Amino acid sequence: MIKQIIVLPRDRVLEMIAQHPNRELVCVISISSPFNQHLNFNSLLNDYMFTDEETREFGFQNQVHHMEFDDIDHNPHDYYMPMHFRAAVSTWIFAKHWHEEYMQEKEKTLFIHCDAGISRSAAIARSISEEYNIPIRSIRTPHPNRYVMATMKQGLRYLNEGLSPRQQREADQAAMEEVFDDAPRLSDVKEQAHMSTAEAAALLLGIRSDNEQPYGVFENE
Repeated sequence: MIKQIIVLPRDRVLEMIAQHPNRELVCVISISSPFNQHLNFNSLLNDYMFTDEETREFGFQNQVHHMEFDDIDHNPHDYYMPMHFRAAVSTWIFAKHWHEEYMQEKEKTLFIHCDAGISRSAAIARSISEEYNIPIRSIRTPHPNRYVMATMKQGLRYLNEGLSPRQQREADQAAMEEVFDDAPRLSDVKEQAHMSTAEAAALLLGIRSDNEQPYGVFENE
């Protein structure tokens, strides 16, 4: 299992891995910006760029998962490339393998780096940490990229439920419509409880202080 996650900048990752007491128990998620050269871990770890045939033969003996995307937290446009859904899925498969399958009885360290070790790597680290309850050590103060976290959430849901991002949106929309179809209307709550629009909306959303009563007590008043 993965015992800890270390988030760090690109210029520190090779040094930190070299200091690890047992590099056989190290795995790495390496994030580069598009068109930048990937870091070469071959002197320290098994870092193979497998062909399809080699992947079938060797599986995930590879210790490094390479990705490239820009540090943007919104939808893509002409000049930047965000994290793609498929990259999130492959990242979850890599993490699951090292945490649950490969040498499962051994305690391993997952290093995650991007350029600065603040945004992209922090987002992936938090996503994996929340799923598997793994502590994170960050070399720099993290500011996780929201778009990366959302994409990681989509990737995990795909693996768990088999839903593509479009299917996830459609399912969420249907669930939301069902909730609102069954919920009391704002105008009804306002009239029945003699509330302002803001108070009634807060009540419907479940936003109330401890001394306020939940919705439903007004039905017979």
